[in-house]
Amino acid sequence: MVDPNRIGGFPFRKADPEIRKTNFSEVQQSYSEEEVMQEAERCLLCGTPVCIDACPVLLDVRGMNEAAARRDFKTAYERIRETNSLLGVTARCCPQLQGLCEDACVLKWSGQPIGIGLIQRYIADWERKNRQKPVSIEQETGKKIAVIGAGPAGLAGSALLRRYGHQVTIYERTKNNARNCLKAEFRYDSFKDKT
Repeated sequence: MVDPNRIGGFPFRKADPEIRKTNFSEVQQSYSEEEVMQEAERCLLCGTPVCIDACPVLLDVRGMNEAAARRDFKTAYERIRETNSLLGVTARCCPQLQGLCEDACVLKWSGQPIGIGLIQRYIADWERKNRQKPVSIEQETGKKIAVIGAGPAGLAGSALLRRYGHQVTIYERTKNNARNCLKAEFRYDSFKDKT
């Protein structure tokens, strides 16, 4: 029988407000390794996982949970990274309970949905500590692509295009961007000068 309640409370465990007043730590508290395995174990591994369909990046939730439940965090990371190049960001900022993956989880009908965002967050933090090999780039195509803007969509799209072997140049108006996230060329040009 699957535990109807999420590990650590619903929607997530929160840091002590008295301690938070003295620092800039996050409100949402991460799972421990054992907790992430227990939470992932709650996943029913649905034959038709509606949580994946509800995810804007089509995250392989079932594959991530299956791997995390058996402590195979490398495989869980690879499952996330297949469609999501900003996994640490989406794990923290995506509103999973507001019409997306956690809201679609079938366990919500008998209790609380899987903590998909919390599991993804643990995997992202694990990767940051254990530095995995970068995603391999397919054969170079020789095609050059310009991406306007180094926001989340521009960075995610650029990462995917680069993975497919295209040369990517990201045009950004400001110099405050995530240059180190991608092996792409950044240009700080005024768009008006180019038109």
